[in-house]
Amino acid sequence: MSPEPHAIELAGAAEQARRVDAGEVTPAEVVSASLARIRQLDHRLNAFRTVRAEAALAEAEDPPAGPLRGVPVAIKDDTDVAGELTCYGTASERRAEADAPVVARLRAAGAIVIGKTNVPELDSWGFTESMTFGATRNPWDLSRTPGGSSGGSAVAVATGMCGVAHGTDGTGSLRNPAAWCGVLGFKPGRGVVPGPAALSGWHGMVVNGPIARRAVDAAAFMDAVAEGPFEPTPPGGLRIAMTLKPPPGMGGKLDEERHRAVCQAADALRSLGHSIEERDPPLPRSVSLAIDARYFGGIADDVSLLPHSERLESRTRSVARLGRTLSPALKIADRIEDDASRALDEALDGCDLMLFPGSVQGPHPIGRFNDRGAIVTGYLDTSAVAFQPLWNLVGRPAAMVPWDLDGEGLPTAVQFGGRAGAERLLLSLIAQLESHRGAAPTPEMLD
Repeated sequence: MSPEPHAIELAGAAEQARRVDAGEVTPAEVVSASLARIRQLDHRLNAFRTVRAEAALAEAEDPPAGPLRGVPVAIKDDTDVAGELTCYGTASERRAEADAPVVARLRAAGAIVIGKTNVPELDSWGFTESMTFGATRNPWDLSRTPGGSSGGSAVAVATGMCGVAHGTDGTGSLRNPAAWCGVLGFKPGRGVVPGPAALSGWHGMVVNGPIARRAVDAAAFMDAVAEGPFEPTPPGGLRIAMTLKPPPGMGGKLDEERHRAVCQAADALRSLGHSIEERDPPLPRSVSLAIDARYFGGIADDVSLLPHSERLESRTRSVARLGRTLSPALKIADRIEDDASRALDEALDGCDLMLFPGSVQGPHPIGRFNDRGAIVTGYLDTSAVAFQPLWNLVGRPAAMVPWDLDGEGLPTAVQFGGRAGAERLLLSLIAQLESHRGAAPTPEMLD
């Protein structure tokens, strides 16, 4: 693990806000540092669809007091920022008349919206590439994807282009990029962050959440947008269930180094006084059907809400057709969700949280899915995040935690999940692990 960074652009949201509050730095200086980092790096990374340089500096003159005062925040480009286009990875020309509720709360907490980050078309994929805005690149290896659909937000956090970033998570959409970019991705439970998420919300699977450098940064974001407090506190000895078994039908084979990360995390937790019990949830075999019905059906809903849907990429239109074909399965998705929730409750009986793998493999090369059809792309894409969509289906909190680097110098990660309402406990355990292990590594391009 590398030492904690001290440059203001790499300090993270909580430390940036503390320095502003203490008068050590002004909000304008923090924003200027982030803008300088964007100018230095983003022509190589393509994290941002648009940068609000002039507006952000003006807003930094006197931001409101709050847990994010003076902190530059990136907003995923599936969410409205007043006066800006919401492109959703498409050639949309719709300009937002008002901030989305999550953005309004961030501003009220003193955050400065520095720009909007790139997504794949309609948030459809686990890689951030679109015909309209091109490919977003992973700062650990520019030939690789950062993941998706919150890929631009993850890159912005990993490289210090913002203090914390907004993402949305429908099937791992903020956790997968966090895993592949070496940062923290925090998915709250359903309804914890009030207001809509993305466009249609994929039948309740999509939530708003933070991508951050540390647990305290994610907590500051959550304090701004939800009913807190979320500040981490030292946890007592916890009982933690652990599984290495992917949910039925999700495909994917856990590679050796990401398997090792989970085992190392279990050892670290034991050394901190927690107990680990291996338990595989007895999930229904139909769990992937419910996930696919809501995922693909949600994309079909999104397509129906857009004007000129004929201008979308052919693969997106194919996904929408698949979603309409799967629509009968939506009638049984609620029952499957209930069965999956009971299975998780059984595995968590007597335990506080669950430990399981992050992404099952490293990031794909950019362009891997060029000229692939919707079904092949959907299967291979989903198999890389096999352990993530379950937590969207059941609407419970889950977090992706950076762990180490693999033999190719790419990040590995582990994941934690809990019952409804476990957000603060998750953040507290993550903060304890961070204190035990030190700061996560940063990409070589930042050295």
